Amino acid sequence: MTIEKPPISRRAALTTGGAAVLATAAVTTSAAAQDSTYADKDSVGYIAEPYVEQCSTCLHWNNSACRVVDDADNPNGWCQAHTAVTTA
Repeated sequence: MTIEKPPISRRAALTTGGAAVLATAAVTTSAAAQDSTYADKDSVGYIAEPYVEQCSTCLHWNNSACRVVDDADNPNGWCQAHTAVTTA
């Protein structure tokens, strides 16, 4: 006599499969986030001289370097990620 396994319900398959997909996405996303902490200068059009605004007036500027662009330490520079600091 052979014992047959009951078929897997659609709900069980979706729940198990969905959890596996979410776990894989979380691991992939966290690994990618660790690798790309800063943006490349070329990808944001960084220039080392003032354009319209300058790094020292940007929300991402941290007194000595940019929090977004890799190796951007010139307070007079500018890039497309510039976000003006608003004062209330």
